[in-house]
Amino acid sequence: MDSIFDIYAQLVCTGQLRLRVSDVLSINSEESTYDFALLLARKACNMTKLTVNIVVTKNGKVIEEVPMEPEIIDIYKPHPGTPVMCRILDLDEYKYYNNDDISKVSNNLIEINKFGNLSDPLVLNRRISVPWTTVIMPSFSFAQALLEEAEEGDQHRLLEVLYRLDQEDPEVYWHNQSTLISFRKNLLNSLGDGIIKLENGSSNFMAKILNKSNWAGGITKLRDNREFYHKLPSQNLHTTLDNKSGVGIISASRNFHLFGKIVKNASFTIDNGRVTDFSASEGYDALNVFFESDINANIVSGIALSDEDSIESQYLSINTHPFFAMENCTSIIFGGINIDTLDALFYNSDLEDLNVEESLIQLVVPIGNKETIISINGQIIIEEGNFIN
Repeated sequence: MDSIFDIYAQLVCTGQLRLRVSDVLSINSEESTYDFALLLARKACNMTKLTVNIVVTKNGKVIEEVPMEPEIIDIYKPHPGTPVMCRILDLDEYKYYNNDDISKVSNNLIEINKFGNLSDPLVLNRRISVPWTTVIMPSFSFAQALLEEAEEGDQHRLLEVLYRLDQEDPEVYWHNQSTLISFRKNLLNSLGDGIIKLENGSSNFMAKILNKSNWAGGITKLRDNREFYHKLPSQNLHTTLDNKSGVGIISASRNFHLFGKIVKNASFTIDNGRVTDFSASEGYDALNVFFESDINANIVSGIALSDEDSIESQYLSINTHPFFAMENCTSIIFGGINIDTLDALFYNSDLEDLNVEESLIQLVVPIGNKETIISINGQIIIEEGNFIN
């Protein structure tokens, strides 16, 4: 492994998962990412002083379990403590382009999952209550989909830049970033569940923030105050909207991939919280399949806020993979909600009095630009595309 992956593995252990002595780490890896899983496990077991288990899968099925032992005598191993989970996501597993009949995707959850557009199930009382993270492995196909002219090695450069591996101490950067995001999150949550408005020249939209919904993003804190990042890079803050309140017209500010098609110049008319009309100069058929795939796919379910003046905004110029979709600019979410915004609710019965509908699929549409102004209850929080604090 090159030194960049060595730095990356260290960041996963100390910056994302924040591993401790006695943590019991399990790594889920496809065959294609096994080499990195070995590197990660080697670093992790010497931090935790316990065995790290690598679960190797092929096409989603477990084919092997490989234990990695720490360099310590058994009698000195600590008593097993907190379970910790890590999933390695190979970006090459994702289908960026699709030359097949687009209608084959409709109502086919297996096909939809190949493009990363399945939403999380709305099961609030079955939350993962231990540290966990998804770690990406770069791929040339991702670089090709993102860059106009990609050369071999660009995928590693993208990893280096997006994860700040080229900085003197990436962990310090992400620690400072988590502090900034936590400050913004506390500010947004203090504004309550009022009206959020967005305008930027091509979009004019307003909706009510869902009652009892929190702003989520950045560092995750468990009930025992254990902190970790469930994914990096991370700069967005997102919340759930009352699904009957959205109204306005929004236009995509960037191109995005949907079911293997590129969608360009997309525009959506929203009334009573649902998309009532839409258009696109390219990729209209993909949008049509998305909205026909689920009865609640046209719900405007959430909003994610991100700075325009950021590394993510510069390098993630096209939404090519859902893993990065909310990180490059302010976005609107159609379909399924993000359940991390409902941390205050622990049982599905709590949803009965809320305007929340479950959808099996989700689409994140980029709408932010450097003209974007966003306010909550009349207080401006984003101006010229960036947070004012």
